[in-house]
Amino acid sequence: MALSAKDLEIKQLTEDFGVTNKISSGRMSSNILFNSASREYIKGNFNIKNGALNLGLLGDAINLEALKEVNFDKISGVFGFSKDTINMYKMRLRNPQMSIEAFWSLDKKINGELDLVLASELLKESAGFKKILSIARVKKPFIDLKFRLGGIQRK
Repeated sequence: MALSAKDLEIKQLTEDFGVTNKISSGRMSSNILFNSASREYIKGNFNIKNGALNLGLLGDAINLEALKEVNFDKISGVFGFSKDTINMYKMRLRNPQMSIEAFWSLDKKINGELDLVLASELLKESAGFKKILSIARVKKPFIDLKFRLGGIQRK
């Protein structure tokens, strides 16, 4: 069985289904396949356009206030669900000051990677990064930060 949706208001969708409160606005299109005979019984993809995303935890971790509300042109992803695991095979976000690419698997613990590319000008808003960029004399317009996701126990 397949389900296809176009141009859904993400705020209404997340409130109705309690999925996440991290995406505060945008319009979503999605394709989802259901196959009860497959180990991964739900597979799909999504595209969310012209929205905003709260990356507050990441912003707190690197002391960058601008990540608390990130406007984006598009987020896209490919996902799958099995009895024991939730997989995000690919997630991409792009805006003029940053890009994010990530993948993760969540069973009893999270395991994955997050590649965050931030404009140097944006990083200068963080006192810590401003100092590091100054000491290292970084002249690149963008800085690539890679994070390993792992070991966070699922409740």
